[in-house]
Amino acid sequence: MSVSQSAFRSALAAAGLGLAVALAACSPPAAKTEPAPAPQAAADCAASAARTWTAGGVSYAVTIATTGATCAEAQAALKVAAPDGAVVHEEVLPAATTFELRDATTVEAMSKGLAAVLDAGVDMADTGALPAWDKGADGPDGEFPFIPEDGVDRAAYEKLRAAKSPMFCYIQGGESIGCWRLEGAKMIKIGAQTFPG
Repeated sequence: MSVSQSAFRSALAAAGLGLAVALAACSPPAAKTEPAPAPQAAADCAASAARTWTAGGVSYAVTIATTGATCAEAQAALKVAAPDGAVVHEEVLPAATTFELRDATTVEAMSKGLAAVLDAGVDMADTGALPAWDKGADGPDGEFPFIPEDGVDRAAYEKLRAAKSPMFCYIQGGESIGCWRLEGAKMIKIGAQTFPG
């Protein structure tokens, strides 16, 4: 083989090697396969329920909604709002100590519990549904007594019963239903109907 042929082949091999290096440098890097992120558990216990309550021919929006890292830690915020959005009543109920909510462990169960909290008093739509408070008795009649708020004496209580005013009742704790009436732009508590807890 002549020197010129040997030099030509060496130059050709070098050129091929240079081309391979250049192509490798221009190629995009191989894509890395990343593991898919693990599905995240629900971060909170956001549940809600709603109904309407009518007083004096006006429909009020009643809403209740929970927030909390877990359903066991949730707080249920209840609001009663007039058609113009003005809030006439609000209360926060700890789920852990509220009947119908305390055993809820999922958002679905909490939603059902919240609806039950609002519907528990539908049979007590007006003050005429309150049990009688007989003269001389310490309080209203009944196996599971109604306990009037402080300051509500027999005369005031019986006057409320006779008026048959609109009343809104809902579960307020582990063993009772709280009952309220509307007075102007706010709701006034009448008392609580106890039940087996």
